[in-house]
Amino acid sequence: MRIQGLCIAVMAAAALAWAGPAQAQGTGGVEVTVVDAVSGDAVPSALVFIPALDLGGFSDEEGRFILGEVAPGEHEVRAELIGYAQATVTVTVQAGETTEVELRLEPSAILLEAIAVTGTAFKESPINLPYAVNTTSRVKLKEQGSPQAVDFFKNLSTSHGVIGERSSWYNAGQAATLAESIANVNLRGLGASRSLVLINSRRQTYVPARLIGGRFVDVNAIPSIAIDRIEVLKEGASAIYGSDAVAGVANFLTRSDFTGFEVSAGHHYIAD
Repeated sequence: MRIQGLCIAVMAAAALAWAGPAQAQGTGGVEVTVVDAVSGDAVPSALVFIPALDLGGFSDEEGRFILGEVAPGEHEVRAELIGYAQATVTVTVQAGETTEVELRLEPSAILLEAIAVTGTAFKESPINLPYAVNTTSRVKLKEQGSPQAVDFFKNLSTSHGVIGERSSWYNAGQAATLAESIANVNLRGLGASRSLVLINSRRQTYVPARLIGGRFVDVNAIPSIAIDRIEVLKEGASAIYGSDAVAGVANFLTRSDFTGFEVSAGHHYIAD
């Protein structure tokens, strides 16, 4: 009985050993080597994959990666890495064989737009931040009828008591103090001197007049035609900017891609 059982086990092992290579011969492989097209050096950590099969991985220190169990036929093999242009090659895979291919990545400059960060000193995901930044682009301002700064801040729920109209409580009874053309930012009703106004993330000069709430920046002095977007930090940022940012921060970012000449005009008429 023992000899018979041993013979059955040996026969089963032999059958598995014979079936294994037969199954492997149904697919092939692609050995990819990724190199720098300029220097010829191996490129590690490049993403190598076959898009149609959703099969891939990252090249090793020698720039190599083996794509295994690839169905026979023609396949597009692709390599990608930040700082390089994408490289693609078409290979023909034979069953039971490994096809070698070299992908040469051309260095490519990465063009990034300037990023202005308002009101953060920590590297954190935006969804986890304890404050909210309201960003209004130039396109959005145009959709709103290109309002002046005083109209824009009047429509913000976090803004209270904006100077710029005679109906404002902030300069009531002080008709000779400020001109009609002056406007300010007063976030959360804490006073204009507690709302920091920045232009391209830089502090600006206050108006010479001083009111009950302190001195402030005249936002109407900023040409609306030059504004690209407005970022309003609606929470206190005194830990970052100082006591003049207790109520929040308004950062006016100007256009950096404009050349030429542009004119903007408006007209208002009230009967009687």
